[in-house]
Amino acid sequence: MSVLKDIKSFLKDKTPLASIAIAVSGGGDSMALAHGLVKALPKTCAVHIVTVDHGLRPAAKDEAEFVKKIVSQWGENVIHETLTCKTLKGASSKIQEQARAARYDLLYKYCKAHEIQALALGHHLDDQMETFFMRLSGGSGLKGLGCMRALSAYRDLILWRPLLNVSHEDCLSYCKDHDIPWVEDPSNKDEGYERVRWRNLWPHFEAEGLSRARLQQTITRLQGAQEVLEGAFEAAWATYATCKGRLCQINFDAFLSLPMATALDMMRRALVHVGSEKGEAARLQKLENLYCDIMDKQSSFKTKTLGGCLISLSKDRKKLCFEKEGGK
Repeated sequence: MSVLKDIKSFLKDKTPLASIAIAVSGGGDSMALAHGLVKALPKTCAVHIVTVDHGLRPAAKDEAEFVKKIVSQWGENVIHETLTCKTLKGASSKIQEQARAARYDLLYKYCKAHEIQALALGHHLDDQMETFFMRLSGGSGLKGLGCMRALSAYRDLILWRPLLNVSHEDCLSYCKDHDIPWVEDPSNKDEGYERVRWRNLWPHFEAEGLSRARLQQTITRLQGAQEVLEGAFEAAWATYATCKGRLCQINFDAFLSLPMATALDMMRRALVHVGSEKGEAARLQKLENLYCDIMDKQSSFKTKTLGGCLISLSKDRKKLCFEKEGGK
């Protein structure tokens, strides 16, 4: 499908908003997204086009000005803002991961300050494919392999990704058809980054019959399976978990009888609830190790720590307890 058709299809069942933010780097994907949304959204919607300058490349400032110059011609309801990050250092081996975290934090704060409920992102089909293989190579489970969803959340901010079925080439074709210039980020061709290496393997996958459409179909099926598990998890959480303040308890007998996937999600939710900064990002392998330790020992299980939390059994050994390590 084309950029505009996909955007209109995405918006079809959405409640009209007074304002929306769009993250735009100046690349062809985000420029296509921004232009398509400006065309598809009602003129009564204030469109905040936000560019993040990570402070890592001298050209980034000029690219932000370039975006501002282009989008300022798109209508009176279009507002451009450049957000500058001053905390990153280019020498880090995890600079892309750190830049992503800093970018989302800046965008979130901007949206909260302007009472914006939704943030649109230019992730497309090729991004989805690269994400799948990156997570597969990292040992992700079902949830991770479901990759990005068209509608999700970052904290209490709604994230829109209308272009997940649109290829990078289709985004560039849209820009060409509408005379929209874009900038090329040199890091997109730097094989020092894992995502770029996976991107460059695509011709080999396609030669073996693994098309983008086929892999997207697989991801959609994985997402469907994950939705079933999420339903089972929510039912189990409502029935067996009780939380008060920084203490979360799970019925231990019930926990022992749950499918492993549901039990892992229960532990992750408990970690997040008690205030563990690392709980939400706890790696699946560490959760699995904790689960196996609990299952192996069961009645003799005592205490473990994970993500800044203390996990233990209550004195009557009927509750699996999660509390912030140190009691604060």
